[in-house]
Amino acid sequence: MLDKGERYHVALAVISLMAVQPSAASPSKLAVHTETSAGTREQFVADLFRSFRAVAKDDSVLDRGDIDAAEKMAKASARAQYLTPIFSRDLDSDRVVTREEFEHARPRLIHNIVAADSLQSVFDEMDTNLDGKLTLDEVISYTPRANLDIGGLQVRRAVELLERDPNGDGRLTVDETEALARAEFASFDLNGNSIIDPDEQRLRADRQRAMQQKAMEQRKAKSCGFPNIPETAKVIFISGYEGGALSNVSTAGQNKVTEAVGVVVAPGTCPLIILATSYAPMIWQFKGAVERIGHFAVVSPRSGVQGQPGVTGLPRSRVSFLARRDCLPLVIEDEKGEKARAENMIEAIAPERHSEIVSQYTLGQQDGPRTRDVEIRLPSARDRGVEYADKATADALLRFSPGGLTSIDPDQVISNGRVERYAVLPQEAGLLQLISEGSLVREDGDYRIVKPIAQFPPGLAGAHAVRFILSRGLPEPEGAPGHSKVYSEDRGDWLSTWSLRTKPTE
Repeated sequence: MLDKGERYHVALAVISLMAVQPSAASPSKLAVHTETSAGTREQFVADLFRSFRAVAKDDSVLDRGDIDAAEKMAKASARAQYLTPIFSRDLDSDRVVTREEFEHARPRLIHNIVAADSLQSVFDEMDTNLDGKLTLDEVISYTPRANLDIGGLQVRRAVELLERDPNGDGRLTVDETEALARAEFASFDLNGNSIIDPDEQRLRADRQRAMQQKAMEQRKAKSCGFPNIPETAKVIFISGYEGGALSNVSTAGQNKVTEAVGVVVAPGTCPLIILATSYAPMIWQFKGAVERIGHFAVVSPRSGVQGQPGVTGLPRSRVSFLARRDCLPLVIEDEKGEKARAENMIEAIAPERHSEIVSQYTLGQQDGPRTRDVEIRLPSARDRGVEYADKATADALLRFSPGGLTSIDPDQVISNGRVERYAVLPQEAGLLQLISEGSLVREDGDYRIVKPIAQFPPGLAGAHAVRFILSRGLPEPEGAPGHSKVYSEDRGDWLSTWSLRTKPTE
């Protein structure tokens, strides 16, 4: 006979298995994994019946039609709650919200949007026609991507109850609901005293946390718009901080750095679904046996970045840009358990599929990540034209970006954002470009501006920062110098980088 402590640990092991394994035709299928703090059997049964009555119609039978109607009402209510803080700031009543009006919605709006690291980026994602105004249609079309807990607790419980319909006829009666509730309670009431004791409560909390986490990932996966994944497909998740090469075209505007990385697909018969994310805006360049790729889904989680990732080498029909930036976690060194989050997400969208996770800080470097099916490489189309302008600057370019500058045809880039050639290339590539054009001259380690330049090269922050000397009679360049310093010979002093950073640009 097991003592109380031994029974607790045995039960914990059993419940843990039940929480992570798919339900089968066994007694565990009757368990209703609901959120409730009820400590007695009668309270627990009453809690479930409140959800049943809230969704079922007057015929006292719960079916899919009842849940669909409740979900539509919940979605309409959530959509109204989402629209209200935005359009309540339509101060001139013209039925559009300008960027300035949008900023006043900050207090409530920030709580309704997932990955709203900056209101600026959210506005840009909503403003699909890029006219600086939000219409009702634009905001409504964005709401499915927001973090709206559609349905609420009562509907979620009703869904869980109907999924465990004992006779499988799609209709849950009062008697069946009571039986489910009693079976669920009995799975925790190990001593049969109709009360959840402290040890039993801990077991119950463990199961609820596991089920809630799984349900959260499943709801998020549904709202992210992941592609359908065939049972025969293999899922590969690629994650990195940066790409190892600079791009000559931008998907993030003239003042942001866009990088590039190559993905080489090995020959094989197994279809592949590839999910990818990066911190830096990235152009993913596919080569090799690309016919194996059933779909490529990508997201860039970096806060405040305008635009979208880009893709080359695949048809548009096999590419999707995920709606929310938190759809895929950024996995690098797994300091925050992000690999486990990625595994949970893959399990939510592709249960029981073979999957692999490959990650690296700088994707494509010499010892880059690879699997039997894909290899992450530096892009091969390297533009060496600017590298001969100045050896020291070229050495710095290759130190920070081992792949140097990648030459990409903007017409071949698939992106939801604007794809354009850089007027001034990013980071060291931009410095080399300006030197080759005769606008910059290296002078004792500094960069003297001797001719007007369109703008500072984007991305001159951190270790990329340099010192500029603005020759007499030249206008202050547009763009942001990052952490670089700018000395003006006309003023005889260093310019304020903040004033330069806030200068308007095209």
